[in-house]
Amino acid sequence: MKQQQTNTLEELQKSQLILVRHAQSTYNLAAIERVEQAGNTPELAHKCATDLSLKDAELSPLGQQQCADAKEIVEALPNITTVFMSPLRRAIETAWRLFS
Repeated sequence: MKQQQTNTLEELQKSQLILVRHAQSTYNLAAIERVEQAGNTPELAHKCATDLSLKDAELSPLGQQQCADAKEIVEALPNITTVFMSPLRRAIETAWRLFS
């Protein structure tokens, strides 16, 4: 049992945690466009936050390209064994595009 614990500890010490934020979503894009049109106001932030069409937003075309650009970097990382993500579409799509 002692040997197994040592191996696990050694493996953990070699482990890395890599954090990746989701790529640009249609929510991000809509917020940028609205700020450019109307300025950055609390009312605008509330409008973006309560727009149900953006609650579970998918990736924008730029977000899809960001994933394609980052995939080469991700593929160079050794031994990715587990990927965690939020249940939101933009996070799932980002993870799928990067790690599939």
